[in-house]
Amino acid sequence: MLSVLFIDGDSQALEDLRSALRPRRSEWDVSFVGTGAEALERLGPLEVDVVVSELDLADMSGIDLMKQIKGEHPEIVRILASRGLAEEHFLEAMSVAHRYVEKPYQPGEVGDVIASGTFLRDLLDGSRVLQFTANVTSFPSRPGIYAQILEESRSATSSLERVGAIVSHDPAMTAKVLQLVNSAHFGLSKTITSPEEAAVVMGLDAVKSLVVSLETFGQLRPGKECGVDPERLWDHSMRVASLARTIARLEGEPRDVVEDSFLAGMLHDAGKLVLGMNMPDRLIAAIRISGKFNLPGNELERRVIGVSHAQIGAYIFSIWGLPMTVVEAIAWHHEPSLSSRRGFCELTALHAADGIEKALAIDTIETVEAFLDMDYLSSIGLAERLPAWVEACREALGEEDDVEDAA
Repeated sequence: MLSVLFIDGDSQALEDLRSALRPRRSEWDVSFVGTGAEALERLGPLEVDVVVSELDLADMSGIDLMKQIKGEHPEIVRILASRGLAEEHFLEAMSVAHRYVEKPYQPGEVGDVIASGTFLRDLLDGSRVLQFTANVTSFPSRPGIYAQILEESRSATSSLERVGAIVSHDPAMTAKVLQLVNSAHFGLSKTITSPEEAAVVMGLDAVKSLVVSLETFGQLRPGKECGVDPERLWDHSMRVASLARTIARLEGEPRDVVEDSFLAGMLHDAGKLVLGMNMPDRLIAAIRISGKFNLPGNELERRVIGVSHAQIGAYIFSIWGLPMTVVEAIAWHHEPSLSSRRGFCELTALHAADGIEKALAIDTIETVEAFLDMDYLSSIGLAERLPAWVEACREALGEEDDVEDAA
């Protein structure tokens, strides 16, 4: 049973939550306290999975409470709640809290946030994931600009121009976004000159995907001897993202599936950077053993490190609040048969794109099936679509190469 602790000095708000969450009693063990001191006292003897704290507590700030909980109980999912969060507090809050919710509490939203933040504990052998995250020294925080864009997109008066304006406040991010949207990966017919224009031309989902990917890779910069080359990984991720989008479009999927397939492709291997930053020797050992005995790297990571890059990446992006379709695709991109989803979805696009990109990279497309879980593709009735996907991906990468050569 999931244990959730709410901390809020507003007794009426807590009482309303208590009533609204009563249907969850069979799933959640919910406790309520009014101060930070009471919360810290409870966290000693009580095993808590999630804490939800008001920003302005009577005895301390919610941010200070989150900092203390992060230091003493890093395995707990931390959610901050407030009636609006001033810009000067936003980035600080997102460095210590996994998620943010607006007050007054909307029980449905709170429930969804808690559920998504803890989803992977049950799904991915959570004890090992949490043991790893409790011992790492370099763990990425939820990207601040992405979080601001997410809040803007939820506003009743949201506009693409304001989304672009959020990006434009960060000159480095602006330069990266413009460089990327004008690259061959997107194949736009006109040159984009501002973040506002990028948001209007490309749409909200595409901009969110770029920002969260750029911010994630920007945080994760392992040393030279870590078993991972960040630049090569970024290039691979961009190519896989482009191919995942190509495959999803070829299958006639709606825009949200196409864009989430792209985002999953961008982020699917980010967990490798976390492993490389925190346990480089073990990651290098896993890579060497995998190469020597031709064993799956994902499985070797679990044996040598205790957690795979797919697991740790999916866990991070789950607590950041990325779409669960993206999280599940990242979690299972090497082992899609373990997913309960059936039919074409973001996971299908990512798994196929990852395998096809690897085969094309070493010019062994005739044996592309060796890079894929053909049992999975057969079980969802899509194995016969593989030749069409391969041809579309070959053409997509060829067009990108032609554009880059012309530049």
